[in-house]
Amino acid sequence: MFTIITTRTAGVVLCAAIAAACGGSSPTSPSNPSTPTPTPTATDVGAALGILAAKAIYFGHQSVGFNIMDGVEALTVAASGSKPRVAQTAAPASMEKGVFAHAGNGSNGDPVGKASAFQTTIRGGVGDKVDIAFFKFCYVDFGGGTNVAAVFADYQSKMAALKSAYPGVRFVHFTVPLTTVESSDNAVRERFSDLVRQAYAGKEPVFDLAKVESTRPDGSSETVGGVRALVSAYSSDGGHLNATGAEVVSKALALYLATL
Repeated sequence: MFTIITTRTAGVVLCAAIAAACGGSSPTSPSNPSTPTPTPTATDVGAALGILAAKAIYFGHQSVGFNIMDGVEALTVAASGSKPRVAQTAAPASMEKGVFAHAGNGSNGDPVGKASAFQTTIRGGVGDKVDIAFFKFCYVDFGGGTNVAAVFADYQSKMAALKSAYPGVRFVHFTVPLTTVESSDNAVRERFSDLVRQAYAGKEPVFDLAKVESTRPDGSSETVGGVRALVSAYSSDGGHLNATGAEVVSKALALYLATL
């Protein structure tokens, strides 16, 4: 069952999370020119869901993404006003205003394949139906053997082609989720995330998932070995999000998407 954080704690966690998603200092990423947005309060979530209720959204992901969407669905269940309907599907026929669609995308351990899978889904009809679309990599997609520059070059090429083919779609770039340990692998993940920040922040939509995951409720940063890491209290196993982490990330995501 999804755990709802107390009102006072929720406000602190939410403000820290959304500030992390939209900008601020970083222990390993000094170059983040994102334009800061006003810090929202917990009551903004309902308004954000109301805005998203008028959008068609698609999110491709793997396991951490399912954690995030569990959080989004819990937000919609708790909301009393207008809100999007969460649907697990990649079928173009299901993409309509008011639907926040999501589905598995590619295979873990193959970041280039994930970018290709997302491109195929968008070109398969989803790009003709949605207002906002994005996919995320997983922490298992990056490790010591990853050629970060090559993966990013492939990603950048594919996303540029999609943006050109579907100018009416807002494509959102995500940074890479982290783990609570293994700072050497987190450093590799952050190298890719830094390329995302440097290439797109302030120019195209960027949701800094890594920063949200590594921002404690008091706004300070979680680090392991001097490298940004997933806050332990947000995780069930060191990599996936527990109910608290899912709530923090899903609220930050909903608030960010509502600004697009």
